[in-house]
Amino acid sequence: MSLSAHLLIRMTLVGLLCWFGVSGFVVWRLQQEGRGTIEAQADILQRLTEQQLRRQLVAQDAGGRLPDLARVVALYGRPVCLRYQAIDQPLVQWGCEPPVPTEAVPAWLATWLGERLPVSVTRGIRLWSREDGVLRIEPQQAAVIEQLWSRLQDLTSLTAATIAALDLLVWLVLRRLLQPTAGFVAALDRLGEGEHTLSLPRQGAREFRRLSEGIQRLAATLAQLTAIRAALTIRLIDTQEAERRDIAHDLHDEMGQCIAALQAVSSGIRQSAAVGEPATIEDTEILDATVNELAAGVRGLLVRLRPPLLDEQGLQWALQDLVSAWNLRQRAARQPPLRAELTLPARWPAELDEATSLGLYRACQEALTNAARYADAREPVRLSVTLAHGRLCLSVRNACSSSPPNRAASGTGLGLGMMAERVRARGGDLHAAREPAPAGDAFVLTLQWPLRPVSAHA
Repeated sequence: MSLSAHLLIRMTLVGLLCWFGVSGFVVWRLQQEGRGTIEAQADILQRLTEQQLRRQLVAQDAGGRLPDLARVVALYGRPVCLRYQAIDQPLVQWGCEPPVPTEAVPAWLATWLGERLPVSVTRGIRLWSREDGVLRIEPQQAAVIEQLWSRLQDLTSLTAATIAALDLLVWLVLRRLLQPTAGFVAALDRLGEGEHTLSLPRQGAREFRRLSEGIQRLAATLAQLTAIRAALTIRLIDTQEAERRDIAHDLHDEMGQCIAALQAVSSGIRQSAAVGEPATIEDTEILDATVNELAAGVRGLLVRLRPPLLDEQGLQWALQDLVSAWNLRQRAARQPPLRAELTLPARWPAELDEATSLGLYRACQEALTNAARYADAREPVRLSVTLAHGRLCLSVRNACSSSPPNRAASGTGLGLGMMAERVRARGGDLHAAREPAPAGDAFVLTLQWPLRPVSAHA
């Protein structure tokens, strides 16, 4: 159901509630007026009845003790039921016939109104100083109900016309005001189809203008995220190809040479055995050295693919080994060497799930790789791991070089982008920025990773 239909239905319901309220007020008001009217009628009819009885007595009318109620009603000029009970005379009445039901008023409404209208009032009739009888005045309910029904009909007609006019006015206004929503829906549909270049017309209403600006900001953000995702995908593919190329080179350069040496020694031993010459100790030493070299190459390749300490002794020892190995490589690669300092919490979690351990380890790897490329050796690279509020926090801080800031040093490189994707995919948060410091700018990387029970990933 459209917004216009919702509003029109609600306005109609509110109008009906108002009609019921006003109708109830009208009925209540007529009840109050009816009570006051019948009291006033009783006073007037009392005086008219007493005057007529006095005239009859003065004229020595034979029936002077019984008033002519028809003449009293005629003098009053309004329909009313009169009953007069003299002290020593029979009851006389006028205009008290049962009300004839009218088809204009619904029966249920006539019954309901009849129960709520004033019933009757009585007045004592005195002739000079003597009590002569009692006059009972009753309103004619049929006439009163018809009058009330006429007022309710007028009120209903006025309410219906007012509601219809308001509904039409609201529908026209909403139809004009909501015209821009079609453009918003079309723009969102284009966003869903992958079109991120949107140009929406400027809106006059402030709310629609803010909505248009929000959709355009959303489109710009989606375009930026799509570009980042595409770059990360390309970087991921390039990284996979580089890893495969490095593995292929390692297999060819290290293991291939060892296998060739083993084949040569094996061939020499086989030829010596063929002519009856025994194998020498030198041959076995060559075999041992070649096998050890081959095992070292396999071990290094496995460490690059997945650190064994991570599975054997846990994240704490794996991080210490990572930092120690990185320091050794830095001492051999540059002078003055760049150092890394690792601070671990005193209380380490008893068990960490595999995703958290591996993710934090890879984050430290990427942070150290980034520091090796862009950090200044005047200050050590400081890595700090802390536990707070059920989250594992990693903070990496290093001094930036004096060269102009680049994307990696400012926290927008593809390596850090891939790290951020990895962290956010696991419910974590990563923040990287270049911050000013007294001794020069510093690059600060902060990562928060939620701790999950091991059973959740079993």
